[in-house]
Amino acid sequence: MNENVALQRVLSDRIWAMHDGSLRAMLAELPARMAIGAAPLAAGGVLAAARTQRAVGETGAVAVIPIRGVIERSPGLFSYYFGGASTEALTAALREAVADPGITAIVLDIDSPGGTVGGVMELAEELAAARKEKPITAVASGMMASAAYWLGAQASQVVAAPSSLIGSVGVYVLHEDVSQALDNMGVKMTFLSYGDNKTEGNPYEPLSETAREHMQEMVNAHGLAFEKAVARGRRTTVEEVHSKFGRGRLFTAAGALNAGMADRIGTIDDALAKHGARRNLATRAVSFVDSLASTVAASNAEKTKRVDDEDLP
Repeated sequence: MNENVALQRVLSDRIWAMHDGSLRAMLAELPARMAIGAAPLAAGGVLAAARTQRAVGETGAVAVIPIRGVIERSPGLFSYYFGGASTEALTAALREAVADPGITAIVLDIDSPGGTVGGVMELAEELAAARKEKPITAVASGMMASAAYWLGAQASQVVAAPSSLIGSVGVYVLHEDVSQALDNMGVKMTFLSYGDNKTEGNPYEPLSETAREHMQEMVNAHGLAFEKAVARGRRTTVEEVHSKFGRGRLFTAAGALNAGMADRIGTIDDALAKHGARRNLATRAVSFVDSLASTVAASNAEKTKRVDDEDLP
């Protein structure tokens, strides 16, 4: 019960711009990941997500910035166990690419279900300004959902891989009411607080109407900011975004193209070829499978050590 409450607090403490199904799947798998330990993912997944690669072409180099996994302001719980993208690291990578005179264009290689709102709004502003300096292409290599689309829509153009999923424009918060379960267990929670609204929205009692209204106001404000940013990036109106971009739904590549959410269907190799460049496949970001294999290997290695640091047979 305590573990479930702790996981729900992870949800309720944040405003999410993330595909809900993906978040639920990760939450369901998180206890198992925590049980086996996944420390190498913090180094592999997060750093790989911000590691810029250079695709060299005839007229200059193209910076390829991967945006993979859950997007958070700084590496957090999901990045630690699943790998993810830090907006702080991505901002640094973007600024470096813009400032580098040898970089003629930037490609965002995106496969992300989105993440938390924190940091995304600021990075979207940076991207909108950066595309005035150098052409930026956002490629939906897999999923470009919610916060990932918030960022991708700021590029000069959006390219959708044939099998990609794009959209999920919207934000949400979650309130988990565990008061009945606690009552059944004979547990009573008591808050002593200063400030009438200090403990509103806690999971140990039903959500009050005033707390619901305040939470909805925050969701509406961030949702509108999301739509405004997308409208600016896609050179359209907020009304068009609200009416045609799905209101939280995902689109196939063809559906996104038809709705005006993407400019063309293609791959990252197509995007690089437009700039006369191609990927160096010998150097690539660490994948989740690689990271998980490293986790298991490291765990097994630890089990073969004695306290005196001598290897066991």
